[in-house]
Amino acid sequence: MSERFAPPVFVLVHSSSVGPATWEAVADELRSRGHAVEVPSMLGFADGEPPYARAYLNRAAGALASLRVGGTALLVAHSNAGLFIPAIARSLAPRECALLFADASIPPVEGGDVPLVPPVFLEELRAMAFDGILPPWTEWWPDDATAGLYPDPATRRRVAAQEPRLPLSFYEESIEVPAGWARQRCAYLRLSEGYESEAATAAELGWPTLRLNGEHLHMVVDPVAVAEALDNLARTLKSTIPPRQA
Repeated sequence: MSERFAPPVFVLVHSSSVGPATWEAVADELRSRGHAVEVPSMLGFADGEPPYARAYLNRAAGALASLRVGGTALLVAHSNAGLFIPAIARSLAPRECALLFADASIPPVEGGDVPLVPPVFLEELRAMAFDGILPPWTEWWPDDATAGLYPDPATRRRVAAQEPRLPLSFYEESIEVPAGWARQRCAYLRLSEGYESEAATAAELGWPTLRLNGEHLHMVVDPVAVAEALDNLARTLKSTIPPRQA
């Protein structure tokens, strides 16, 4: 891998459970700072036949097949999109990529076949499903448990309008994480306390790590702070020498 790090194109990747609206305000803020930004939509990835994890990856790869701007692709993954960005980065080869996890799951550094959700949570999802279909993500919990995720009712309605009703079988799948993916430049942005364990793991791996004291959807609550943190991490990654290839 080259030690060169061209000016990045921020690629803001949304979780499978929500839509691109979760990133739109951050994208606008990053553009106001002079950055090139792409927000690919994976909406509708589960409308066809399984395997749905592969369909999500294909949707992302198709959306990014011809990025309109040159430079390093800084893939910013939120939530369970963290499990997918190593494979998304591989689909963009030979374009140089860096990976930034924002309140996101970190795949095993050795790669391999990784379940989309842990067994305990999968049992909870099975209890929620009706005829094999899950309710939209914000309906997985009581309203008072999710109220703090949004700055106002209008934003909640806008974000929730894109939440798909996914097949339970999607969460029963696994994804193949490429071996050696962590040799790329990586960084972590913790948005909420619920992802402190992942932030600690990132720090142990030697990744640049920043912490904000918000909620899981902090990018819709304070897009300026999130954009600033992403900007700062991108600048740090630019000066970081990537790990040597094994």
